[in-house]
Amino acid sequence: MGLLLKEWKRLPNAHPVFFIPSPGYASFMAFDETSKAFAKFNFFYWSVLCVHLLGWGLLLAACFAVPRTWQDKAGRRPRFRGIGLFRWFGALGSPPRSHRGPLEHNPFYWLASRNPRKVILVWSFLGVSGLVWLWGIGTYPADWLSKGVYVCTALGCHSVLKWRVAVEATRRFVEDRRSGALELLLSTPITVRQILGGQLLALWKQFAWPVGAVLVADGLFLYSDRSDKEWVMICVAGISMFIADLIALAWVGMWMGLTSRNINRAVSAAVVRILVLPWLLYGMLMTLMELKDFLRHLPATSWWRHYFPIVAWMLIGFFLNAVFAFDARRKLLRQFRNVATQRFEARPARFRKSKA
Repeated sequence: MGLLLKEWKRLPNAHPVFFIPSPGYASFMAFDETSKAFAKFNFFYWSVLCVHLLGWGLLLAACFAVPRTWQDKAGRRPRFRGIGLFRWFGALGSPPRSHRGPLEHNPFYWLASRNPRKVILVWSFLGVSGLVWLWGIGTYPADWLSKGVYVCTALGCHSVLKWRVAVEATRRFVEDRRSGALELLLSTPITVRQILGGQLLALWKQFAWPVGAVLVADGLFLYSDRSDKEWVMICVAGISMFIADLIALAWVGMWMGLTSRNINRAVSAAVVRILVLPWLLYGMLMTLMELKDFLRHLPATSWWRHYFPIVAWMLIGFFLNAVFAFDARRKLLRQFRNVATQRFEARPARFRKSKA
């Protein structure tokens, strides 16, 4: 906000009120050389005081709010609309009919989708991104509409949505298994396929429209220079990998959530497999190609010389997505009950606190 206000008002520096609440600003100004170089802009002690007051204030607010909000409250019965395109996402079972409520059709879907704030959080991020784009077009119309900005925007939106899908795919199973609710749920007539289908349906409800909005933006970026074949292929590859990563993260996230102790471990395991590992393999492959001068020996007009990096990235990504997603789906269908009813193994004795 400080930088946006600085650009809008054409100020020489951002106002210090936007830096004082930041712990990063206090860490930056803690060094003697930095404090001397920015003597007129040194508000180190004010920043430390402000951060401490904010921290203690939020802690007191949490202590006041948690005892009054931790229990579920009865609410109105939500309306449900049928989803015709749900089957492509890997649904297990037929979609619910429009005249049946979510609790009647699939109790796990009702359990996983009853918090509307999750949807609001995703749309808030996209809304802020849209406002930043409007500001950029209005302030820098010549520089903003460029391929570099398009790529950065797409990567940012894709990465945030993928991370959110990984979080939501793991959260429900981690919390329910840790509390014992998942074991109780399996003692009811509900089947494993209904549980998985309800979780996927909840993910669809939360992310279908935001993902659609991002895909529309990607299509506009592609249309901006559709005569450039290389640019079109880059956009098509990015859109394809975006959809494939979301589907793979949903399945892998559910399995990791079922087998992990906490949400952080589950999300990290899913993200490393689907998002980090492909880039590591791609970087190793391109490094090897550069060392061997493979691309330089090809003719300048060769199709492989221009498109091999894009094709290699897509093949590596699709292959790993398919391997991890199908493996997670197979394990979920075959081992769900056994894993969900098992207790987490006790920590080794060397990690336990010695008794006095």
